[in-house]
Amino acid sequence: MSLITKDLLINFLLIITPIFLVNLYIMERKFNLSEEMIKRIMIVVFSVCIILALSFSFELSKGLIFDFRTIPFIFGLLYGGPRMGAILLVVLLSYRFALGGEGVWAVLITYIILYVSGCLTWKHYQEMSIHKRYLTTVGFMLLTVFLLFISTAILFNSFAFFDFVFWLNFTIIHVVGAIVFIHLIEMMKQNYQLRNEMIRNEKSEVISQLAASIAHEVRNPLTTTSGVIQLLLKDEVKDEEKRKELLKLAKQELKQAESVISDYLLVARPYQNKVETLSIDEILYRSIEIIRPMANMNNVTIVSELENNCYVTGEVQKLHQSFLNLIKNGIEAMPNGGTLTVKCKIIKGQSKVQITIADTGIGMSKHQIECIGDPYYSTKENGTGLGMMVVYRIIEGMGGKIKVYSELEKGTAFKILLPQTN
Repeated sequence: MSLITKDLLINFLLIITPIFLVNLYIMERKFNLSEEMIKRIMIVVFSVCIILALSFSFELSKGLIFDFRTIPFIFGLLYGGPRMGAILLVVLLSYRFALGGEGVWAVLITYIILYVSGCLTWKHYQEMSIHKRYLTTVGFMLLTVFLLFISTAILFNSFAFFDFVFWLNFTIIHVVGAIVFIHLIEMMKQNYQLRNEMIRNEKSEVISQLAASIAHEVRNPLTTTSGVIQLLLKDEVKDEEKRKELLKLAKQELKQAESVISDYLLVARPYQNKVETLSIDEILYRSIEIIRPMANMNNVTIVSELENNCYVTGEVQKLHQSFLNLIKNGIEAMPNGGTLTVKCKIIKGQSKVQITIADTGIGMSKHQIECIGDPYYSTKENGTGLGMMVVYRIIEGMGGKIKVYSELEKGTAFKILLPQTN
């Protein structure tokens, strides 16, 4: 392989790498980007590709610089339209003129013709089948090589620079490179569309699950209340004490239904309304004292290690509810008794407060850990998963994160990281 061919391949690798990196970053982060934002990212990425191609180009002869800047330019124009193409053209010509050399005028003529051709083609290009896109792109690459060759020959009034092996390699790599490039971009588009479709399907599934959960959770107390009202309306209950008990039962059931609806509203609107500076150790201490009778009934010993001055910003009632849910779940995970450890401390150097709630209960499998916080998923027989979903939404609404560590038959630990407030 000749040195020139190696330089061409390296140049092609440089323009393809940013596309791969951006694709990996967007897919990994799972961004849901608007069409306008995608176009802006494409402008930046294709501009970087052009600059890299020109920065690592090579001279066939004095003033004649060769590289693969055409590939990102053409794709930006055909996929992004005249506006994106104009920006890329300005980037390309500005940098090429800055590099200097006698070949700049050949470049100017070539890329103005390519830009006009692209503007006339891009609308039809969007409606073409994938096979026609391949053919059109290959046609643009051949046109590029032809225009560069002719414009250079006319400007220099000579074919002395003609090297058959070089121009053959230059043409082949342009064509192959364009095919690889279009395949990569089409694959990225399909992956992005599939991911967005999966997100939409997941949202629809969540809505269905939430609707089923609401129907299940609200129907039971309403059915009970309806039965009580029917009994009272028929005047079949004569005993005054019995009537009071039934009314009390109806009130409790309605309160339960109200609680369920409140939880769902909290899932939908987790953000803080009454934000204030909170002392984590005080909230945890109060939560432990409230739930201690339940722990004693289940032979669970609560061990607390609460560091002072652990301050965060949030809404006290919602954070208190989160801690109660986690502590209660920990106790219920130890049907035969055990130890529940509750800790809070400041992570120095990170401006974070770490809260740990760990039990020595039945533990969870990897699959169960992955599903924790999903709607309608619960490790309990009659659970809806709503409690943990609320916890996750509250903590995320405060800018925090939850990590779960668990091992079957050994226990589970929830570690919460919240931004520290001075």
